[in-house]
Amino acid sequence: MRRIELIATVTADGMLTISVPADVVPGAHAVIVEIDERALGVGQQDGSDWLTFVQETAGAWRGDFERLPEGAYEDRVAF
Repeated sequence: MRRIELIATVTADGMLTISVPADVVPGAHAVIVEIDERALGVGQQDGSDWLTFVQETAGAWRGDFERLPEGAYEDRVAF
């Protein structure tokens, strides 16, 4: 028996499609499906959490940008 953990999407009509590693032998296999409903929130599935983050942080910086000096280049021996 081999345990494979992955993230899959269930469609509105209840279909679950997954891709397994290429080294799994083709043929009939007994499969156990465990759905962890706490693992992913709705925003993580549809990308809305990323959009919310961008909308909240874009333009939020109120200070001056400061670029510190990088220092002198090192001396190298020529080839």
